[in-house]
Amino acid sequence: MDKTNDVEFYRYRPRPDSIQAASKDWKAIGNISAFLGIVSFAWQVYSEFIAPKKIPDSNSGIIIRIENMGHHNNFWLGHDILTEEQLMQKVLIALEDLKSDNQTSQKEVDSLRSSMLWQQIKKESISPNP
Repeated sequence: MDKTNDVEFYRYRPRPDSIQAASKDWKAIGNISAFLGIVSFAWQVYSEFIAPKKIPDSNSGIIIRIENMGHHNNFWLGHDILTEEQLMQKVLIALEDLKSDNQTSQKEVDSLRSSMLWQQIKKESISPNP
């Protein structure tokens, strides 16, 4: 999958008898170029729909979490991140810092793909500049 801009989207589907928080119920698997397209789209959503209506000192925003093999970074658009340039700079730094142990990464991907709790929603090609 790393040779294309294909991205797989998954949604968490908890068992009917359990109660779960919704903050981490979506995951995407893809390469860096495709991920930057998703991040850029998230910024567009924030800047066009949330920022114009945001009340000063409000916690309104979008949180993006980059996670790989136990390492993670959170980016809070509208709180810690106030410009698209700042977002892209911090995301690129975070992506460079992630470990690239292909065997371990592939185990995580395989686990997600075979999980009964995560349902693949969509697979599509994403441009890094939507």
